[in-house]
Amino acid sequence: MIDYQLHFYDIDNTKPKFNYVVVVTRYNNGWVWVRKHNASTWEVPGGHVEDGESPDEAAQRELWEETGAVRYSIKSICDFSITSNGKHSYNRLFFAQVEEFGAIPQFEIQEIMFTDKIPEKLTHGTIQPMLMQRVVDLLKIDR
Repeated sequence: MIDYQLHFYDIDNTKPKFNYVVVVTRYNNGWVWVRKHNASTWEVPGGHVEDGESPDEAAQRELWEETGAVRYSIKSICDFSITSNGKHSYNRLFFAQVEEFGAIPQFEIQEIMFTDKIPEKLTHGTIQPMLMQRVVDLLKIDR
């Protein structure tokens, strides 16, 4: 098991560099999980913040790239950091409610799953369920 520390923070737009965005996503009454090509594990949509891109722009881009979402609402939830094996990242957590999907862009995602449960085989172990729980707690969403 990977040893890591996860810390949550209020949103801070003065940070010079964000590494990742994670977009906990709902469609109808289910959570959205994605599986990358040649992978057997599931994850929440998200990815790297590109140079010159704000976390908000990255979240919208990643949501579309990984799910094909075309009509949705999205909001920032909080910032968070992860320290693991001596590496540190500063990131932003989002929540999206999708109303409509288009075709999944053929970049990296093989499959999308809609479920009311957290899949057993996760790409990032216990981190993503903790991020999901943070969204549920702050927005008071029924699981």
